[in-house]
Amino acid sequence: AFSEIPVGDLPQATSGLSATPGLLRAFRLGNGLVERTLGLFPDGFRTLSFRLLPDGPDLAPPGGTLSGWPDAGYQGLTWNPWTPDRHLHLDLVHLEVEHFPEAPGRTASLTVAFHLEAPLHGLHLVRRYRILAGAPALSASLSIRSDVLPIGEFYPADRINWIEALPRVLRPADLSIHSFRTRTDHHDDLATVASADAFPGGVLQGNLLMGYSDEAGFWILKESPCFMDQRGECPGDFLLRPEAGLVVLGTGLRPEEVRPEPPWTSPWVTVGLFEGDADFGFRSLKRYQERAFPLVPERDLILMANPWGDRRLPDALDEALVLRELEACADLGLTHYLLDDGWQAGGSFRPMNRNQVLPEAYWAIHPVRFPNGFSRIAREARRLGISLGLWFAPDFTTGYRTIRRDYEVLRERILGDGFRYVKLDGMKLRTRDCVERLEWLMGALREAAGDPLVFLLDVTADPRFGYFQHLEQGSLFLENRYTDWGTYRPHRTFRNLWSLSPYVPAWKIQAEFLNLHRNGDRYGADDPLRPAAWSHEAVFATVLLFSPLAWCEVSALPDEARQALRPMIRLYRDYAERFARCRILPVGEAPSGHAWTGLYAEAPFQDEDYLLVVREETDAEACSLALPSFARPVPGAGRRLAGAGEAVVTPDGRVRV
Repeated sequence: AFSEIPVGDLPQATSGLSATPGLLRAFRLGNGLVERTLGLFPDGFRTLSFRLLPDGPDLAPPGGTLSGWPDAGYQGLTWNPWTPDRHLHLDLVHLEVEHFPEAPGRTASLTVAFHLEAPLHGLHLVRRYRILAGAPALSASLSIRSDVLPIGEFYPADRINWIEALPRVLRPADLSIHSFRTRTDHHDDLATVASADAFPGGVLQGNLLMGYSDEAGFWILKESPCFMDQRGECPGDFLLRPEAGLVVLGTGLRPEEVRPEPPWTSPWVTVGLFEGDADFGFRSLKRYQERAFPLVPERDLILMANPWGDRRLPDALDEALVLRELEACADLGLTHYLLDDGWQAGGSFRPMNRNQVLPEAYWAIHPVRFPNGFSRIAREARRLGISLGLWFAPDFTTGYRTIRRDYEVLRERILGDGFRYVKLDGMKLRTRDCVERLEWLMGALREAAGDPLVFLLDVTADPRFGYFQHLEQGSLFLENRYTDWGTYRPHRTFRNLWSLSPYVPAWKIQAEFLNLHRNGDRYGADDPLRPAAWSHEAVFATVLLFSPLAWCEVSALPDEARQALRPMIRLYRDYAERFARCRILPVGEAPSGHAWTGLYAEAPFQDEDYLLVVREETDAEACSLALPSFARPVPGAGRRLAGAGEAVVTPDGRVRV
């Protein structure tokens, strides 16, 4: 719901703001779970109240917010860095309210857009607030276009452009900052948590901030690339200001990229509220994600094979291999197959990686490897009930100036050959133009193909959209690991999944399992953590709650592997939708190769939850696992779906395995 409130009707609990100088108008947004009251001042909006309904504590401070900054601003445009108390006067010139009804793949929502102008400076801002039905959170963004560039130094070390502000003064000891790393070809620790008091300057780098203000629990998710992938703009993602609360830094727009047209829109920033400890905070975050990215089972449950993991591609990719692979997928029960690099006439990704100009025919179908085009493969896939995916890398050598050529190539493959899954590789978010062109490509293809199109967004290298931006476009291709180079160790892949599970919907992460029978000589025969020391069942179990990806040539799997994988794949297919609707959190120790570890899956719309327990290489024959604090298991034995051993809920609410 959205409404304007007469200033004189504001409750006295909102600090008697009806008499506050400068308050022009007031507005209220809510959805029955959270409610935010905004005050319009001459320099923009400020939060007057933000609370969990029906009677939760207020995240905004008692006594007013005039000491705080507006909810959004840009250094050198909306405020002068040499006189920081002088913010530009902004006029509200237009107000848009849009209601979006519920539809497949879309939650009912409300978006309110406030158009603000400073005509003397040629500055036009749009402050948007979005609220989703059933989500304990509210999102905001800022759009900017300007006839003038920002005044002052473009890159001072302490530049402050911000897209959200909470005016309450917060204690760093009450806050935790959650930081992330992508470029997984080079990194194997993808998520870290630290207390905000470890950063005495108040500048925090991370996509998620979680904490408490008096009794109010809150989290702030910046749905942007990870800080390491952002184009240099601000020194961090959050700034704690002792005199005036917290601001969320980074619009995504560098000063020299400010333009009159078209407008630039920042990433969404979402603020969620909760009561309870951090487990309840993550539960609240997952409730928001359920509403922001509704599951469409026939589109989103992806059980895919990609032959790249056996390292024979691109040269070995041809029609004969793909036809064998499709038969093997059907035999195992896999439902999706992706043609990776090598299908194109250019032969491979190498020319682009060498910064060569691509010939016009580069993206034609390879005439020798696929003499029938994709027609025979498409027919066979339809016969076997397998959905096809295609690898593609937009041409980054030109800064994506050739993006319309890339669009035509993919449009033909999608509409002409029936590919519905596109793995986007080679993305480099170097400039504003690069970002806008890649966003245009995804949007235009979705519009041409319709809702069934899914992008698999690669996060293995270079500055890309990361774990939180554009999740509405599809899923994440998480990592490249190979037995050929000795980089694949099942416990390390599981550790990455385990560490990301609180933050990203598990069904949106492609989680790889490999052919364990290859390249045993790359590991020591007495290495207890080598892939061959794991069973195929155990390795598949580590990816069961995610989007399993057979990262190998499935037609080359030995009979032993196929026999072991078939029942696990059947289990996944039987439970895939139920698992995908769960809220998944890590339990036990972090996977290390020597731990009792696992994942807890709360099933909010079912009468039973799920617990995955993995015993790594350890002499301990039993463990007692603490569950998330919101779990309320019934004491007694659980029902085992796979594996060995027994799990019993003890009277203290722990699970002994």
